[in-house]
Amino acid sequence: MKKTLFLLIVPVFYLLFFSLIRYSQGPFYNSMLYDPTYVYLLSSLNLAQGVGVFHTDHPGSTVQIIGAVVIKVLHAVFGRTDDIAQSVLNTPESYANSIYITLIILNSIGIFIMGSIIKKSLCDTRTAFLFQLSSLMCFSAFRRLTQISSEVFLVFVILILVAFFIKFIYEKEISGRKMNFYMIAFGVLCGVAVVTKLSAVTMLIIPFFLLRGFIRKTAFLLLALITFGVIFFPIVSYPGYFIDYAYNTIIKSGSYGHGESNFLQLTVYINNLQRIFSGEILLSVIFILLIGAIIILFLKKNTAKKINFQKSRTLLLLIFLSMAANIVMISKNFWNHYLLVVQLLLIPSLFLLISLSQNNLAVKKNMIVLFSGLFFCFPF
Repeated sequence: MKKTLFLLIVPVFYLLFFSLIRYSQGPFYNSMLYDPTYVYLLSSLNLAQGVGVFHTDHPGSTVQIIGAVVIKVLHAVFGRTDDIAQSVLNTPESYANSIYITLIILNSIGIFIMGSIIKKSLCDTRTAFLFQLSSLMCFSAFRRLTQISSEVFLVFVILILVAFFIKFIYEKEISGRKMNFYMIAFGVLCGVAVVTKLSAVTMLIIPFFLLRGFIRKTAFLLLALITFGVIFFPIVSYPGYFIDYAYNTIIKSGSYGHGESNFLQLTVYINNLQRIFSGEILLSVIFILLIGAIIILFLKKNTAKKINFQKSRTLLLLIFLSMAANIVMISKNFWNHYLLVVQLLLIPSLFLLISLSQNNLAVKKNMIVLFSGLFFCFPF
């Protein structure tokens, strides 16, 4: 019972902290918080009226659906008029705040679920607590986490995914039936992540290589695609806009699908990479430590006999590749909140790094040397 209560510390703190921040900021319209808050509010209102949405840039479909459900429920209980649109437009801040608090409550629940899954897998409450702290590592996306945005719900999905990754590598034996369970769980969660925020597509790297067998890998990708389609296409009024937007974002060098059709501007790209690594010292340190550890782990002969050592080593590599791919992708047109996915993976990568170093003396020694060098190189 005490251990369960211990895992409530971070969820309760998260809920109270962001609720107080929301209260202290005042109305959404009275600051820079109106975008994308009001875009999502109006999109959710359209859905609540049975009208398709047009704004699909993120695409943020999950947030729009959650918002529509909240609007329908609030209007049914508290609405003073039969016209749902008039009710929302008369008191938009009340509806917007309710949607936001719902998203924060979902994140708090997600933090607790993550902790519970990891506690059960590792039989260690303190490690589960450490993983829960991942939810508070999103420094660069802080402003977006105080708005109705795709980033808020993405926190929930990524945390659950990470919990399943840890559960997967700590399974002593995985039968075919259990592997199919993970395939379905990974497929659905990755589909939900991508339909929430396109930049989360790099998360697919991890389960794709964790799963065994070509058929399961293919089924995982198809399931992620189907999940995306089932959530996205029924609520969109003009799918062609999203397809054009996604295509132009890839081939054009400017932000939001604008600019010349030359893929990227090399100078801007390099500057964005410099901004990321010079502005995010913790990320830079962990990134270099990961590179050093991975080189040692895969080049040095492994003498560790723990069953999950190979799985942990593989997961560490996959998390690093997912983080690197995400940074490569978002550096084309960079905004601080794009780092959300990478920052949510920092603590899981650190845990794996420490866990593996305890079982490999070469890793431990080289990590000490690397960290000592970084301590003198970075201006803390």
